[in-house]
Amino acid sequence: MKVVDVRTWALHADVPTPTYSSHPGLITGRDSTVIEIVTDEGITGFGESLGQNRQPGQIARTVIETVLVDVIRGANPLDTAVLWEAMCTPVKDFGVKGAVIGAISAVDIALHDIAGKVLGLPIYQLLGGAFRESLPAYATGFFRRPDGVYPDELVEEAQRHLEAGFRAMKVKIGFGVRQDTRDIVAVREAIGPDVLLMVDAN
Repeated sequence: MKVVDVRTWALHADVPTPTYSSHPGLITGRDSTVIEIVTDEGITGFGESLGQNRQPGQIARTVIETVLVDVIRGANPLDTAVLWEAMCTPVKDFGVKGAVIGAISAVDIALHDIAGKVLGLPIYQLLGGAFRESLPAYATGFFRRPDGVYPDELVEEAQRHLEAGFRAMKVKIGFGVRQDTRDIVAVREAIGPDVLLMVDAN
């Protein structure tokens, strides 16, 4: 089996309400890069890379189309570890982070998708099995709108998460020590002492 074709799409969606996410500024949309890898046996695999913050999906798409396609075309898609290393080599001078590692990861996800289809196994079994059958979920968000009223809106959001059944939530901070402290105290008072409260400070 070998890779014979690679298709990519850079996707963008505007968000209905722009929000602040601390350091990158105002978020007005979300971007993603989707890849489809086609084999000579007609088996295909899909992968995706999220464009973090304001990073356009076109960046990861360009890395895939101009560098990574040459690495994987003609290769056996089941050689996932070998191909991971092979993809890291030509981009090492780009810095293996951000959109570059996102591009490699999208390809890797698609290769694992193919492997799972070939072997008839879910990916978690290909990766060594499941350590558990369920995971606790937490609510995340708490982004800030330019015209928002805080901490009131954060408290309202926390209450919606509680009503949805969440027993843990993560609040975005990075808006100054005073505001962050005021916001976290207000959310904690709203959710009570028994709900796990985390912060996202990047």
